[in-house]
Amino acid sequence: PMCATVFSMVREQGMTYIEVSTELDITVHTVKYHMKTALSKIKAELEDHYHDTKIVDWYAAGQMMLILGPSALSGL
Repeated sequence: PMCATVFSMVREQGMTYIEVSTELDITVHTVKYHMKTALSKIKAELEDHYHDTKIVDWYAAGQMMLILGPSALSGL
């Protein structure tokens, strides 16, 4: 639940990591940890949803991503 809360505060409410850490009384390092964990979970869910694909990279702090299908992956 904390990952979802932190993710929502940063991405949906536009708060900075410092603002989130102050609001939740946690360290900035902990905010970064929760953001990394949330993004990893989102990535895994997307890969599960889009079978035979691999999310290769996140761009613009996770706002856009590159998803490659099986034909593109065969060349890697």
